Amino acid sequence: MKQQLSRHELEAKLLAAIQAEPECADVQEVSVTPVNVIGDLPTWHVNVISEGAVPIDVARHAARRVQDRLLALYVLDA
Repeated sequence: MKQQLSRHELEAKLLAAIQAEPECADVQEVSVTPVNVIGDLPTWHVNVISEGAVPIDVARHAARRVQDRLLALYVLDA
C-alpha cells in the first residue's frame, strides 16, 4: 500500500532523492503537480524549479528516475 504524503512532505522526499543522484547535489527546489487521469487513480508529477549549478537536462533526467521509483511508494494526500 502506498503511503499518503502532503505536498510539502513529498517535495522534501523528492528533493532529497534527486540531490542523492549523481551530479545533482546542487538541485535546490522541486514542485509536485497533482495529475488526474480519467479512469485511473490520481497521481503526481515532479518538476525541477531550481536546478542550481546542475545542467537542467541532468536535473530533469534525475527527477524522472526518482519519480519512477517513488510513484510506487507515495500518493499525494488530497
